[in-house]
Amino acid sequence: MKAAVYYGAGDIRVEDHAEPDPTPDNLIVKVRCCAICGTDLKLATIGNPRCHPPRIIGHEMVGEVVHVGSQVKGFALGNRITLATTVSCGQCAYCALGLGNLCPDAKPISYDYDGAMSEYLAIPPLALSRGNVIPVPATVSDDAASLSEPLSCAINAHR
Repeated sequence: MKAAVYYGAGDIRVEDHAEPDPTPDNLIVKVRCCAICGTDLKLATIGNPRCHPPRIIGHEMVGEVVHVGSQVKGFALGNRITLATTVSCGQCAYCALGLGNLCPDAKPISYDYDGAMSEYLAIPPLALSRGNVIPVPATVSDDAASLSEPLSCAINAHR
């Protein structure tokens, strides 16, 4: 599959990459849309030490489920999903208080897990168990769904 892979500041390459492996505890989605985030721009210009290259980038996305692991509940083939892209650990004091957004051990999609500037994306099991996978209603377009993550940032900042 084709993917945008970050190697370092100013070094993002579109290249052939292996498709993600289906496992009993993951989802795989066919990426339908992936927006470009300010963090992607930062990677392309000055880099970010939190991103672990080589890494497929992109996290503002919507995809269609093409694999549902046998241990995964609540999703079906053909569902459209988007992501809350920072996957909290579920073990720390902040996570215990329901404040996963403050988790010091959080792992972002496209920094610690491969992202969605690719044809397919594996949703890691921890993202499933932490509630990061969000169904997209049929009435919401792919373009609009891919912008749900930056919209949530703006709403949270306003609050």
